[in-house]
Amino acid sequence: MRMTNEEFEIKLLGRKFTMRCAEEETHDLREAAAILEQKLEQLCGERSQHNIEQIALLAALNLSHDLLLEQRRSEAYIKSMDSRIKTLQATVERALNKPRTMVDNG
Repeated sequence: MRMTNEEFEIKLLGRKFTMRCAEEETHDLREAAAILEQKLEQLCGERSQHNIEQIALLAALNLSHDLLLEQRRSEAYIKSMDSRIKTLQATVERALNKPRTMVDNG
């Protein structure tokens, strides 16, 4: 199946950028651009000087840090779930291997 590339514009700090990506990825890239724009605007508001290059690098660093924290949380969650699954599997195994006792109600 051939993916078609779509061209679209995003705006960051008042500058327009033309992007090209698979049509299926356009929505996600627009959302990512909105997150980046929010971070750029936040950094511009915090600084008296607006050196675009410095602000872009700080935004990249901040977003990379956020990504790293999310990856660590995800890894911790996966380890926690693996541990729970192993505990449940062991419980099920013990229950299946337990000798059954016959109860006569009649």
